[in-house]
Amino acid sequence: MANNSSSRGAKGGKRYPKLNLEKAIEYSKRLVSKTHTGPQPKKVILPGVFDSNTWLGGQRLSGTKQYGLIEGDSKAYSASELAKQI
Repeated sequence: MANNSSSRGAKGGKRYPKLNLEKAIEYSKRLVSKTHTGPQPKKVILPGVFDSNTWLGGQRLSGTKQYGLIEGDSKAYSASELAKQI
């Protein structure tokens, strides 16, 4: 029998960012500026960096995170070292 440990959702496979790299870099530059004094909560990051406090901002945040340009969680996001180097 196949390894199907869950029947609740999508099965396996890679998830690719729904954000192109150029936009992710643009957002990461804004993130570096916004978090230079310290990590910021999601409620500040979404509208201040990703221009949306809705699912669209969340999707942009997720794509940026998949590229390795943001780290943390909803309580405290910050720019990764890679984002700072860019």
